[in-house]
Amino acid sequence: MSIREHLLSDCRLDARWPTYRSAAYRGGAGRVREQLTNFPSGNEAAAIALCVRLERATDADAASLSEDCKLLMEQRRLKYGDAALSNIRHFQDVCRQLTGR
Repeated sequence: MSIREHLLSDCRLDARWPTYRSAAYRGGAGRVREQLTNFPSGNEAAAIALCVRLERATDADAASLSEDCKLLMEQRRLKYGDAALSNIRHFQDVCRQLTGR
């Protein structure tokens, strides 16, 4: 697995952080967990879409993707507060490495 593939995998995992952190996921049966992962929330779906865009990005897209990453993580910080800080830092590091900004 190349470094880029590893970063993209981290991006997808960090995008799903709200689901994996939720009480419904942690305390739910297999069917509940499957439903939660198959139907992501708004912020989570936007983060997954950003990961897909990062995967297909060119150098010309780097500035806008970097800005989108910052906005998305700011929304996550406002929604989840201090509990999300380590996830936000890691997601921003992944974005920074993938975009070069």
